[in-house]
This record gives sequence, structure tokens and C-alpha cells, in this order.
Amino acid sequence: MASTVNDDAKDLIDLAIKDAVRAKITEIVFSNLGHSPRPYLNDEHWERLKEEIERMWHRDRTPGSQPHEDNLWVYLTSAEWMNWYYTFFQAVIGVASIGAGFTFSVIVSPLEPPPSTNLDGQPPPEAEQTRQLNHVRRCLSISWLLFVLSLAWASSAALTINNNKTRVMEIFDSANWDRLYRGLHNPLMLALSTATLVGILLPVMAFGASAEAVRAYQGGTGLAAIVLLALGASILVMFWVLQNL
Repeated sequence: MASTVNDDAKDLIDLAIKDAVRAKITEIVFSNLGHSPRPYLNDEHWERLKEEIERMWHRDRTPGSQPHEDNLWVYLTSAEWMNWYYTFFQAVIGVASIGAGFTFSVIVSPLEPPPSTNLDGQPPPEAEQTRQLNHVRRCLSISWLLFVLSLAWASSAALTINNNKTRVMEIFDSANWDRLYRGLHNPLMLALSTATLVGILLPVMAFGASAEAVRAYQGGTGLAAIVLLALGASILVMFWVLQNL
């Protein structure tokens, strides 16, 4: 008799657990779809849901089932993508703010003309010194403008994503990403990917303009900085092209 009671109790507990799980899954599913949650899933829906979960499970874990393993795509969750973009925007905003403030303070300060001598060892004419000094200020002004554009871009992009958080989360959902958004054939992803590349290159170009100003005073140091920045920008563009083919 006791054994029968225990078995009945276990059956009731199992049934209660299943009902609780069904109710929770139903709440999550219908909330994501924008509908009111239902009290439970009927048996037909429950079986279809289990089959879909098992299919996705085996697709994600079976060797050779991923069609994009031979390229540079990195699979992250929607939340991880959001965190990556927020961190990226914060970094760009910080670098652009410091760079814009520094270049502006140098532009409005009195500058010494770049050191230069003629073949006879005499300093160049005043007109030549003025031309060189104007070149330095022009490079610094371009650098300041690029830093300001970087700051404006990162701030507006962060605000746009924050105001459309739900839409962005749907885009970066793994199923939707593979089915709808992955690759440059989609206009939305083309715009987003291109904007990300531009946001990375803007600070790099700003540093390049500053390096050109440095080259007027220290030729070797400025030239080395320009070469390194150009190499880094080329690598970024190459990775962007390979990732979006």
C-alpha cells in the first residue's frame, strides 16, 4: 500500500513539474512573440516544441553541420553582441574625447615652426617657415575634425542601438542571423557592418593626421607612425572584407 502511495506521489510530482515547465516555456515563447502567455501548452504543441529544440540542439553540436565554419564569423549570443558594441562605443568615445581635446589645445596654442635649414646652413625664409607651420596646423585641424566625427558617430550609434534594443536583439539571435541577416546581401547588415568599419577607421585616420604633424618636427618618428597606422588600417579592412564575403 505504501509503495502504491509513493508511486502516486511521484507521478503527481512529475506531472506538477511538467506543468510548471510547460507554463514557463509558454510564457517565454509568447512573450517573445508579443502575445499574452497561455496557461499551458497542449500535447501537440509540446511535441512540436521538443522536436524543434532537439533539431536545433543537434544542428549546433553535430560536426560539419555549421555551414560557416571556414570563415571568420564569430557566433555570440544577442546579449554578448550588445555588450561588445557598448564596450566598443565607450572605447571610441573615450579615445575621441581625449584626442579632440588634446589637438584643440595644441591648435589654439602658439607653435614653434618646424626646424629646417637650407643647403648653406641658414634657416629658411620666413615665408617658408610660415608655410610649414600652416601645414602643421592644417594637419592638427584635420585630426581634430576626425576625432569630433568619431565622437559624434559613436554617440549617435550607441543611442540608436539603445533606443532599438529589442530589434537589435532579434537581429543578433542565432536563428534569425543565419536565416535573414548574415552577410552583406542584407541592406541592414551592410549598413551596420560598414558603419562599424567607418567608426574604427575614423580614429585611425585622426591619429594619421596627427602623425603627419609630428613628421614635420621629427621626420623618422612621424613616418614610422604613419606606416604603422596605414598597416593597421589595411589589416582591419582586409578582415572586414573576408568576414563579409
